[in-house]
Amino acid sequence: MSASLYLNLTLPGPGAHPAAWRHAGFHPADLAWYQGIARLAERGKFHSLYLPDSLAAPATLAHGPAGLAAEPLTLLGALAAGTERIGLIAAIAPELSQPYNIARRLATLDHASQGRAGWLPRAVTDEERLNFDRRPEPDDDLPQEYDQVLRALWDSWADDARQVDKPQGTYVDTGRVRAIDHVGRHFRVTGPLDIPRPPQGHVVLAAQHDGPLAGSADIVFLNAPDLPSARAVLPAARRSGARVLATFSVIASPSEAQVERRLRARAGYGGAWQPGWPVLAGTPPEIASQLAPWVEDLGVDGLNLVPAVVDEDLGDIVDYLLPELRQRGWLDRDYAANTLRGHYGLERPANLDLAPA
Repeated sequence: MSASLYLNLTLPGPGAHPAAWRHAGFHPADLAWYQGIARLAERGKFHSLYLPDSLAAPATLAHGPAGLAAEPLTLLGALAAGTERIGLIAAIAPELSQPYNIARRLATLDHASQGRAGWLPRAVTDEERLNFDRRPEPDDDLPQEYDQVLRALWDSWADDARQVDKPQGTYVDTGRVRAIDHVGRHFRVTGPLDIPRPPQGHVVLAAQHDGPLAGSADIVFLNAPDLPSARAVLPAARRSGARVLATFSVIASPSEAQVERRLRARAGYGGAWQPGWPVLAGTPPEIASQLAPWVEDLGVDGLNLVPAVVDEDLGDIVDYLLPELRQRGWLDRDYAANTLRGHYGLERPANLDLAPA
């Protein structure tokens, strides 16, 4: 391992465990709860926070809020006002949205957060398609074209287009703003965008390792159940030069008895919990030892932590586990940048169509 690890927090409502809601007074649109979690994650120096999404009420609604989701871009806009450094990544469904609208909303979030916005394209379910008039057949090419349109719209403004020359009465140099005139298989978009180019140039693209646009993402979440499975898919996850973060749920406490109590309480609700990634439980040194093969041998670039029960587990992750990882030299002690691109060591893309005058 030659560099410090990157840290992302995935926030699936009250937690990844199906009974997480029983441990908290969770409401899917409780802004104060989300603000508290975001500030706690920022105190732990997480580089980013990812909000999943759903566009259909879950069939299991009677038994818990899993799958209920507040609209992530709206929520992240509010979280931007209460945080200063943590990156803010929203799940987006390209198949069920229009690129012009999403380009402007992501650009707005990037401006409002001073360069901390990211997006993660996701696949959709048949149940979600039933809620939309536009229900195209699933097509692997659609996310690629969607991403192409987003980038073209962000580049429809030169970085220096906004002049604000009050004596001359010139707000925008219209020669530095252009239409994109995109005509593709799935989208026809004239442009230009109605908001200046984002502070990051292009909003950061994240992806699940087996999800849309994984081959061109800046950040990839590797969701593997064990080390051999992760080793098998890691080369493909890295093919775009992405920062690859392995996904884990962690139940950490300095007290072994406390860990056992939590495990027993959650098992008592019945049903097997198999999230598709490792669930690590123990004291901070024990968990660090379990992570060591992933970090030191496999060489993942970071950790994507998905708390089983956010209200019970995240505080102990921040207060006990992360200091242990810092003591081992795996994590920086403070932020080294102010933008999401900066956190992940990503260059700001130049606008090749409208280079500086």
